[in-house]
Amino acid sequence: MRNEVKLANPNYDSSKIEEFKNVWVFCEQRQGQMMSTSYELISEGRKLADELGVKLCGLLVGDNVGDLAESIGGYGADEVIVCDHPLLKNYTTDAYAKVIGHSAQLLAVCEAMHYALVALHVRIQTAAAYEHLGKREEARAWLGKALSGAAPDGLVMPFVENYAHLKPLLARELKTDLIAKITELGEGAGARNAASARPAVFDALTPREFEIVELMAQRLSNREIAEKLYLSEGSVKQYVNQIYAKLEIEGDVRTKRKRLAELAKS
Repeated sequence: MRNEVKLANPNYDSSKIEEFKNVWVFCEQRQGQMMSTSYELISEGRKLADELGVKLCGLLVGDNVGDLAESIGGYGADEVIVCDHPLLKNYTTDAYAKVIGHSAQLLAVCEAMHYALVALHVRIQTAAAYEHLGKREEARAWLGKALSGAAPDGLVMPFVENYAHLKPLLARELKTDLIAKITELGEGAGARNAASARPAVFDALTPREFEIVELMAQRLSNREIAEKLYLSEGSVKQYVNQIYAKLEIEGDVRTKRKRLAELAKS
């Protein structure tokens, strides 16, 4: 059944390759906010899973990320595996050290399954972990592996998504076309994120609710929003009512929409 949320089993044996199946998407979040690219990957993963006749599974890591897990299900994930622990909320030496400690095992699984993109993410995050720990030689070595793996296909988005952590590391590398592209897109994404920060008036809303507000501000109907977000029209109506209630917006439908649009522009 779709939208089932599971908790990761800490005793799971990742060396058993035969137990791996379905389409998996690593859903990245920062400070309790889901990265927009994760939703895009879930949407694309849904199409691929349907074509293959398998389940779409999301992997979410963080602290108190239950609401985000539900939103992933709303985008079409059949199951969401949650790795939830206070150590995973923000950067700590222990948490990053554990990432490094498991890197070899994770990469062995990825390579055995030919999951090159997942392996790329592991290498990037391991490089970032060493950088935060002040181990520059190790960080550079892992970054070099990641760049070498990405170069043939010109893969840049995994680096761009982690650009805030990789920026000082990339700055010390010899400039190549790939690094130049990563830097250009990373700086641009940072500027856009700063410019598109949500107004304080919407702080009470969940990421999914605020996403719906942005679509409503574009004058999309409930049906159009439902199609865009892979939700039922009934679910969108429920979200809209929750939004109005949280923002204390009252009146008829037209009045409430107009007031919401005004807040979105403020």
